Amino acid sequence: MKVKPGIYYGVPFEEYCQWDAVNNSSLDPILFQSPAHYQAKLNEPPKKTNALAFGSLAHTAMLEPDEFKRNYIGVPEGEFTKGCMLKDGVTPSSSPKSTSQYKQNKINWYLETPRLVLKKKKQEFEKLREKMSLPEQIEWLHSSAKKTMIEFEDFEKISKLCDELKTHPLYEKLRNGKKEVSFAWKDADTGILCTGRVDSLCPYLIADFKTTETTVEWEWSFWKWNYYRQGPMYQDGLATLGHAGGELLPFWLCVAQKTSPFDCVIAPAHELDLQQGRAEYKMALERIMRCRRDKEWPGVPDPEYWRIPEKHREYQIAGTTVKG
Repeated sequence: MKVKPGIYYGVPFEEYCQWDAVNNSSLDPILFQSPAHYQAKLNEPPKKTNALAFGSLAHTAMLEPDEFKRNYIGVPEGEFTKGCMLKDGVTPSSSPKSTSQYKQNKINWYLETPRLVLKKKKQEFEKLREKMSLPEQIEWLHSSAKKTMIEFEDFEKISKLCDELKTHPLYEKLRNGKKEVSFAWKDADTGILCTGRVDSLCPYLIADFKTTETTVEWEWSFWKWNYYRQGPMYQDGLATLGHAGGELLPFWLCVAQKTSPFDCVIAPAHELDLQQGRAEYKMALERIMRCRRDKEWPGVPDPEYWRIPEKHREYQIAGTTVKG
C-alpha cells in the first residue's frame, strides 16, 4: 500500500503493516546477512505466536490501562468445569466440556457477570433461549457480549502489570501523548521512503512501551531487538516532518515484566547508543539504495576458504596448543 510522507493518527496496525516502505524491523538481514536475505524476509508473512499475542494485548493495556479493563475480560474456564458429572450424578466427567453442566455454567457466567451482556440483550435472550440448544445459547451470548474475551490467566497478569505500572512516577509523563502515531518520511541522504509507529508521541519526547520476560539486565534486549536503532529512525523521521519544530526529541522506553513481580523500568536511551543506531540504519538504507539502483540483490559472497570461526580455532604447533 502506497503512503505519502506525513504524520497519521488513528491508523490501524494491520493497515500500517501494509505500507510500502522501509522500517527498522526489516533492516537486520541487509546489515548482518545479505541483500538476498533482506528481499526474502520482505516476502515472508509475519509469524503469529502466543507470546506475540500476549505482548500485543499487554502493549495495548500499557498505553490505555483503564480502556483495557473496560474492553477485555478473562474467561474463567476452570470455574465452568466445577460440578460436571456423568449421568449418574456422582462420577466426575473425564471430559467436562462436553457435559450439559459445563455449558450451563458458561451460560450463567455470561448472564451474571456485570456489564458483560446488556440488559436489553439479556431480555431478548430469555425470549429466544427455549428454541436454542445449549451450544447455540453460548454462541448467541458470546456474539452479544460487550467485551473481548481472553484467557483468564492472561487477563490477570496484564491487569497486575497495569496496576504496577501506574505506581511508577514517570509513567504518566510517557503516556501523556498521542497514542500509536504512524508516520512516513523520505530519508534525506537516500530518498528512500521510511515508516515508523510511535506508542506515545509527546511535544517533548518519544515514548515506546515494551514487555519483557525480565527487567534484569534489560540492556541486552535493548541491543538484541535493535531499539537503539529504532530510536534515531523515529527521531529523524519526525524531525524531517517538522514535529516539535524539527527538534530531535529524546527517545524513552518503558519496560514492564510480564510475570511477577511485574516490575517496571523507565529511562531514556543514551545518546551514544542512538548515534550507533543512526550509523547502522543509514548504512542499511545506503545498501538498499545501491541494490535498487543496480537491480541486484546478491547473497553472501564466496569465502576464499571454509574456516572454523576464529574464537573456536586451536592448532597444535610444536606440541603447544595455540588459539586463533
